[in-house]
Amino acid sequence: MIKDLDYRLRYQGMDINSYVDMLGITMETLRNDFKEVAKKRVKINLVVEAIAKAENITATNEEVENRAEEIAKMYSKDDVEKMKNAILMTERYMIEEEIVNNKVVEFLVNNSKVTE
Repeated sequence: MIKDLDYRLRYQGMDINSYVDMLGITMETLRNDFKEVAKKRVKINLVVEAIAKAENITATNEEVENRAEEIAKMYSKDDVEKMKNAILMTERYMIEEEIVNNKVVEFLVNNSKVTE
């Protein structure tokens, strides 16, 4: 998570050390904060994966292709097909995960019962 943050910061012209200084915290504090967030993410991912497996929720190739095309259209006006293929080569797993996660959430919403 810290590497991801550093990457995003560098893209915006800042580095992780400047960010930490700006917040007035230490790297250790940042790591500890991210550690708690990471634990929660792992737990959520494990639950989502278990539900997807138990309910046989998957992403079809058509869904993955369609989502890759949507993303490609956001980034390329000229050669959408080429961008789509590049996205599929590098991001297929993430797209599949996004689709499955969305389906699991939809499943939970549709099958939940509200009690008072």
